[in-house]
Amino acid sequence: MAGRTPGPARTPREVAKARGNPGHRAGMDKDAPVTLPGQRTPPKPPRPLKKDGLGLWNRAWALAHTWLSPQTDIDHLLLVCESLDERAELRKLVLAQPDERFLRQSLRAVNKEVLDGLSALGFNPTDRSRLGVAEVKVEDDLEAFRREQGIA
Repeated sequence: MAGRTPGPARTPREVAKARGNPGHRAGMDKDAPVTLPGQRTPPKPPRPLKKDGLGLWNRAWALAHTWLSPQTDIDHLLLVCESLDERAELRKLVLAQPDERFLRQSLRAVNKEVLDGLSALGFNPTDRSRLGVAEVKVEDDLEAFRREQGIA
């Protein structure tokens, strides 16, 4: 409907978590995360990856070891890495044949697949916040002064 006013914005997970449960409402811990075993070193990919896919594979496990689980997320990440390898091959073809419309459309489709896959795994600020796994905090002047002075 045109002109419809959206409802109130959803409270960010960090804000709700900081507030706690002052009203003692039942079921507030339903969103409590389940802890899955993590791994700092990248597991071996179940299928061979090429240069771009293997690079993403290693970066993803190194950067997201706090929220990626080798038991539950390995197949999803593998598909994204394979799509990235496919993207690299398609990009070469598009550069060699810039007038080939079908190749450009295919490249756009694979780009979308890769971005959607990375998003689902929490590799952009919005999705990390939605997953509640990372928060970027910029040090202000007072915090910098306290750090320099050795004050907690």
